[in-house]
Amino acid sequence: MTSINFSSYYPLSTYAILAQTSITSGGTAGTLINASATSLDPPFYGVYPGTSITGTFTGVGVTGSTASSTLAITQLGTTSDTTSATLIGAIKSLTNIIPFTTIPVGGFSSINAGQAVAYKYTGAGALVLNTAVTFKGPGQIAIYTDPAAVIPKNIIFDTGFVATRTSINREDIFWYTPVTIEDSGVNLRMPGIYIAGTGITLTTSTTLGGNLYSLANVILIDNTITPLTLCFLKGTKILTENGYVNVEDLKVGDTVVSYGSIIDNSDVQFSKMIQSKPITWISKFFAEGDASDLPVCFKAGSLGENLPLNDLFVSPGHRMILDEKMVVAGSIVNGETIVQEDTNETIEYYHFELDCHSVIMAEGVLTETFLDFSESKRTFQK
Repeated sequence: MTSINFSSYYPLSTYAILAQTSITSGGTAGTLINASATSLDPPFYGVYPGTSITGTFTGVGVTGSTASSTLAITQLGTTSDTTSATLIGAIKSLTNIIPFTTIPVGGFSSINAGQAVAYKYTGAGALVLNTAVTFKGPGQIAIYTDPAAVIPKNIIFDTGFVATRTSINREDIFWYTPVTIEDSGVNLRMPGIYIAGTGITLTTSTTLGGNLYSLANVILIDNTITPLTLCFLKGTKILTENGYVNVEDLKVGDTVVSYGSIIDNSDVQFSKMIQSKPITWISKFFAEGDASDLPVCFKAGSLGENLPLNDLFVSPGHRMILDEKMVVAGSIVNGETIVQEDTNETIEYYHFELDCHSVIMAEGVLTETFLDFSESKRTFQK
């Protein structure tokens, strides 16, 4: 297996936090799920049926959302899985493996887009990250402790850990251990998707850009979780049957021009005839506190003549349709015509759904709608 299609694990990929036994949120402020939305909107937090959630969770549209997660836990898998049918199995099935016992000089890298490099830790003690570490893309990086070790090794994020990402999105960094993931440093910032067999404990006001999945419990104290989001920046012009309209001016029932559909979240199928489809759901998201949410700007003409027509801004994980293939925006940043720049302005993203995962046009460029999470949204409603 050469790469991981995280979004294909649905509904697993919609959870910010998922545990098989319990989730506990403590501390002064509890857990902030940084996904402010105008309506119920994945990602959320959930536990396996019959288990418990305790403590305080804040974030518009997420408080009190306790979801049944039988299928999600199945998609996560078990510590013995070795096939791509589960996320744990997919990580262990990656074929490009680099064993290591100490953090590699220069950090972790995967320089080929669309491919993953698996770094397998084979050291004697826990994998402790207590220094500056660079993650270099545009390919995926999976870091895991040796599942065949007689004594499985924990992953510990300690004081001194600073993550620097170069041409890689946080959703393309995977961490896995059959035992525990924990933090020891204060106010750490941790990017990626974290998977543990016997528990995840973050107790030092950590800010996590990504998702937490545990086959046991999750314990959080005054943490901020910023899950993965795919959407358009306010001001982006979307092609409708009445011409281009700013995304923030769209509403449910407005008809958007559709060029085809996306099957299994990966295969683009163009329609023989262009269609107009009504918006079935729309929401907005205010990104804050995490540089990994900074929009990617495709400068006018960066993809060809009049492609896009104007500067096009999307979230880093949003996928464009280029040469009939889906390409993650953040993976093709070149620092010149496609850039990701800091801003002092409020980052206001929008995303919407049609009747299916569809190919639409934004600023003259083909791209995707929000993946159809309608069943998930119904699940989270009381």
